[in-house]
Amino acid sequence: MSLEAAIRNMLDNTPQLAAYPITHGYRPQLSTLPAITYEVTSNERSAVALYWQAVVDVRVIATTTDAALDIAAFVPSACDVGTYNGLDFTAVMFDGYTIDAASVGEGDEQQPAEVSNTITIHYKE
Repeated sequence: MSLEAAIRNMLDNTPQLAAYPITHGYRPQLSTLPAITYEVTSNERSAVALYWQAVVDVRVIATTTDAALDIAAFVPSACDVGTYNGLDFTAVMFDGYTIDAASVGEGDEQQPAEVSNTITIHYKE
C-alpha cells in the first residue's frame, strides 16, 4: 500500500477535514475553496529498525486567513495512530504550522490564504 493513500485515509477520518476536497500534491486551479492538499516532504528509515519516518506537509487553502486557520485547527486531531491502508502508524505528531496570508495577485486577482501544517509519522510496513 502507498504511504500517500494511507495519509489520505487518515485525513478522511476527521469529518471536519473530509468535508473539503483533499488532493495529493496540488490543488487544481479552478477547484473550489476551501481545499486541502498534502505532500510527503521526506520519508526515511527511522533510527529504530523496521520503522519509517515520514514528514508530511498538509496545506489548508481558503479565501481568507481566518477561514484557513479555522479548518487547520482540526489537523492536530487528524494526527491519530492506527492502521491505514495496510500501514501501521505507530506515532503521528503535529509539529506546527506556518501561515501565508491572502494577498493581492496579478491584476485584480486575490491569492488565497494557506496554512501549512507539518506532521511527522512513524510507521511500519
